Amino acid sequence: MMKTTIPFPEKKLPLAGTYDVIVAGGGTAGAIAAISAAMEGLSVLVIEQSGGLGGTSTAGLVSPVMPSYIADYPLCKLNRPTALRGELAAMLDATGEYDDAHNCIFFNPIRMTLALEELLTKYGGNVLFHTTLVDVIKAGDRITHAIVCNKGGLSAIAAAVFIDCTGDADLCVMAGVPTFSGNSEGVNQNISLRFEMAQVDIPRYEAFMKKLAESEGGRDAFMRQKYEEGYLREEDIYHFQTFTVPGKPNCLAFNCPELGRTVNVIDPAYMSRQQIEGKQAVMKLARFCKECVEGFENAFVTQVSPILGIRDSRRIQAEYMLTSEDVHAFRKFRDGIAVSNYPLDAHGEKNYGMGTRSYASNTPADERYYEIPLRSLIPVGVDNVLCAGRCAGTDFFAQSTTRIQHSCHYMGEAAGIAARFSVEGALPLRSIDGAAVREVMAKRGDPLLCKKYEEE
Repeated sequence: MMKTTIPFPEKKLPLAGTYDVIVAGGGTAGAIAAISAAMEGLSVLVIEQSGGLGGTSTAGLVSPVMPSYIADYPLCKLNRPTALRGELAAMLDATGEYDDAHNCIFFNPIRMTLALEELLTKYGGNVLFHTTLVDVIKAGDRITHAIVCNKGGLSAIAAAVFIDCTGDADLCVMAGVPTFSGNSEGVNQNISLRFEMAQVDIPRYEAFMKKLAESEGGRDAFMRQKYEEGYLREEDIYHFQTFTVPGKPNCLAFNCPELGRTVNVIDPAYMSRQQIEGKQAVMKLARFCKECVEGFENAFVTQVSPILGIRDSRRIQAEYMLTSEDVHAFRKFRDGIAVSNYPLDAHGEKNYGMGTRSYASNTPADERYYEIPLRSLIPVGVDNVLCAGRCAGTDFFAQSTTRIQHSCHYMGEAAGIAARFSVEGALPLRSIDGAAVREVMAKRGDPLLCKKYEEE
């Protein structure tokens, strides 16, 4: 059945500004991209649909930055020496609501939002909150303007470089960049809806869970019993995960419930249903905790994320597509701008190693990490666009490791630096020497990017 179309009258839009760089999306990658570009002396505007920076990591309540276990360089050591990530860590340190002592970084989401906004302001960056990217205007292979909508109406904003950090490659799709979505059948990873509960007696809760774990299969048997009694959905049996939150005593953040998976997880009708069903699933879990789990007797839900936890949606066709084979081989690149050895983590896949070789066992311990090349951030077919975050150019399984915050921060930082090379040299982004971007990141203090590699 063909969709009905209607004409949209041509409008003369006001020009709301001109910048060196427009960052579409001020989330996990976008906030860092904007700060990075501003640190390079560029005029920057962030277009953000919510009312704060940080995206999934803040509004989404994803308060742990998942770890990287590179020998001699745990995640905290990778962050601390660097100009941008180190300054962010220092700002959070000062609040007393930040902990990276155990490699996995924990933070208070509101403190992260405030720190990101303070850094963006400090370096002269600009942001339009409550503003939605509607379309782009192109001239040849370049985007000239972003069309946005907010309470001021529709307007156009010009820039020399555009960085797509929407998470779903929205700007790239508007520019005609080819994209992929999901596994070989087009099915995306499971989505979640995170929430927090307060007034939890955490020592009693920990003791209860440890007691369950003392007997083989004890936890699973307990969860299945509660499912059969009607306290849980079947999905809850397999995915129940909690984290403490710095600065919030007796509070736990939940990395659940998982809400299943589908083809085209960002279908608007599907997302809307999941927002409703997700909150219902949250309250079901909360009842289970209060009535069945020791330590939750006086607990209550304090907040539910207003956004779905989407792990993957669209991925761009990039100049280089990072593969799971690259990840397993611990491949390095001349233009590598991010390092990680976080494992493949495709939620909902029964065998997420299928079709890939195992990790290279003969690699020295201090080289057991892969890199993301700058080319994976450069979409084909457009000259002045970068794409950072979970929608960068990877295959489905590689994306399940690159999607974590640690890697998104790296990609955002590199995108901001690459934008400066493009603006100063009036160069298409694919003409930039990615090794030069890597060198700037090394000079900012990243120890692993000080190494140099030539590709085979």
